[in-house]
Amino acid sequence: MGDVADDAPPSQLAAAEATETRCLVWAIDLAGVERRREARRILRSGAAEAFAASRAYRGLRHLVVTYRGADGRRRALRFAAQSMARRLHSELERVRGRYVDVVVIDLSGVDGQGLVTQRIDELAGTGSGIVGYAAIPWEDLRGESIRDACTRDVI
Repeated sequence: MGDVADDAPPSQLAAAEATETRCLVWAIDLAGVERRREARRILRSGAAEAFAASRAYRGLRHLVVTYRGADGRRRALRFAAQSMARRLHSELERVRGRYVDVVVIDLSGVDGQGLVTQRIDELAGTGSGIVGYAAIPWEDLRGESIRDACTRDVI
């Protein structure tokens, strides 16, 4: 299939986007949520929404879910995020019949979006299969790529 013309019908543009999109970024806002149980419920709900949205992108190789939460809940949320990443990865692989990397990034306390955006762009330009699934804090991205941060403990 060739390039889609600028004056193509919306359905043709949507079909091209669904085929070509390799990385989907889904944000979950936990600002103001103080209770751990409520935060986990919102994370699960956001994961379900991200999974549903991912169905529109046949060429998807990476699903990146970001969230911001209260600093005092970071440790508890990390365990929930790891579980969410594992479930999303397994479900996407089961439904699609192929590997889709899932990375959950804790953006709590991030001091600027520029570096995070750069790291996500780097990941989007790569194939799937190395990361699998992971949950990482944004601080891990200061000195290395998402792939390196996710595989550091595996090797």
